[in-house]
Amino acid sequence: MIDKQILKTRFEANYDTYDLFATVQDSICCQICDQLQMMNLAPKNILEIGAGTGLLTKRLVKLFKSAEFTINDLSDRSAQFVRQYFDTEVTILTGDAEQLNLGGNYDLITSSSAVQWFSNLERFFTIVKSSLSTEGIFAFSTFGPQNFTEIKQLTGSGLDYPSFDKLKQMLKSIGFELLYTCEYSHTMHFNKPIEVLKHIKATGVNALHKQIWTPGKLHQFSNDYIYRFSDKNGSVKLTYHPIIFFCKNNFSTL
Repeated sequence: MIDKQILKTRFEANYDTYDLFATVQDSICCQICDQLQMMNLAPKNILEIGAGTGLLTKRLVKLFKSAEFTINDLSDRSAQFVRQYFDTEVTILTGDAEQLNLGGNYDLITSSSAVQWFSNLERFFTIVKSSLSTEGIFAFSTFGPQNFTEIKQLTGSGLDYPSFDKLKQMLKSIGFELLYTCEYSHTMHFNKPIEVLKHIKATGVNALHKQIWTPGKLHQFSNDYIYRFSDKNGSVKLTYHPIIFFCKNNFSTL
């Protein structure tokens, strides 16, 4: 089980730097909105789950100017960031989306780089389905098993990411119709292993890494990282493994 309180604390501590360092997450938000735009949707009610600092929110607001928004995040500090993107009042739903009553009849439920932190995805997807309108769309991104593989190989800690095929099977078994899927790998390069750790910390995604970095451990980690994950130019890599799904509520499958 993921300690949501630690998750909340780590992300809150880095909200001010998140947008600057979360370049991969920002790119994923762009891809989600580009795909939504191509679908020519006109949702009246939108729920965003895990909004954080609003990387996805600000794009959704521009894309769907007349929609009513409900914005969720684990942290109440998120509201300070996302409210700036709205000219009118927005509904804020603070708390763990796995435990909250999300309400119902949303035309679009969306989430970017958040559901990988959830404890029971199958249960959550079922809740999402029941919260959508008859032909509502669920558009979300998460990460696959190769995400941060370098860190997991060296430290033994990290999330247990479900594979693309497992997510696909899960969504279809619940009764979603898959409209669009995408899976890819993105490699970032850093001059030193310490910069990898700073990057992870600045984006808040170190919530599972509870170890104390003594000088000795840090030195060993750096040496091992360079030995195993450096290229011919001397830089070291960090792998992201984004996965995107667009699903349609399909009551005929029930």
